[in-house]
Amino acid sequence: MVHRPGSEVSPRCAFVLYFKRGSCTTSVVKRFASLPLLFALALLTGCLDFERETVTYHHNAKTDTLRFHLVYHGIFGGEGRPGLSESEQEQLRDVLTNQRAFFFTNWIFEYNRKQIQEGLEKVRDPNENAGKPPALVAKQKKLLELLLANVRVENGPFFLDDRGRLCGAQRVTLQKTSEIIRAANELIREELRHQADDPMSDDDDREAIRRSLAKAEAFLRLTGNRLALRWPMTRGDHEKQFGEQGDGESKSALGEFVAQGGHFAWERDEVFVHIGTTNQQPATLAMRLGKNQYTPNAVPAVRSRAKILEKFDAPAAVKAFLETGKTP
Repeated sequence: MVHRPGSEVSPRCAFVLYFKRGSCTTSVVKRFASLPLLFALALLTGCLDFERETVTYHHNAKTDTLRFHLVYHGIFGGEGRPGLSESEQEQLRDVLTNQRAFFFTNWIFEYNRKQIQEGLEKVRDPNENAGKPPALVAKQKKLLELLLANVRVENGPFFLDDRGRLCGAQRVTLQKTSEIIRAANELIREELRHQADDPMSDDDDREAIRRSLAKAEAFLRLTGNRLALRWPMTRGDHEKQFGEQGDGESKSALGEFVAQGGHFAWERDEVFVHIGTTNQQPATLAMRLGKNQYTPNAVPAVRSRAKILEKFDAPAAVKAFLETGKTP
């Protein structure tokens, strides 16, 4: 229920995917910062934060419904003041009134319904799309419309854990999941085709993109409960981000991701990422990102706007929501 806000993004930012908190990862990635399900621009300072997040999800194949249950552990104001700053309070109000969900403090992705609505308005405006390939605009419009029609974010309760830390929960429901993933893959492929022909791109980047496009395999896949992504990345970019040249925060986050059951591999100018398994069991990923320590500075602001439960049975809530779409 908290967020590190990004700088202004283009109309195509609906789902936003990150490999690094706070910035884009590679030279290839920077040119795709506006694409849904890809990487985003640098984040601003001064925001609500949380120590750890637990995400549990399950795909019901019969109804093609994908449900995520999110628990944010240790919510606090990232500026470190005794109370929340004006910008942090504005973020809190926004989260409470708009459908926004955050996955690992934006390290993986964010869903922002308001941005999707604004993006769709721009995609529908001919003046905003002058000179853009019609096929690309059509695929953008299709995905944004599907997301608005089929994704719902519900705020669960704020509560105190057994250590007295402020926590919060959210529930995210995707209907027509297969159709959304298919539309996302169509848009990704169309955008990559466009970028592969961009003369301003680096030769190595364009070659990596072309090799990825030559494969029939989807870029984003859901098999059972395994969510998987493949993405073009040159050896040089991989080394800069995650090799010896990479910064400590990126490598630490990746190490945590793998330690908690995530998969990350680079091979022949592509990265391959997945979580979950191909069976019907729910998948869970719990991660701590960042070095800031919890402080109870957000409690008064939250208490003035919402009830804070003294106890909350998160496992029971997760089980009920994933199985029925309802909470106990």
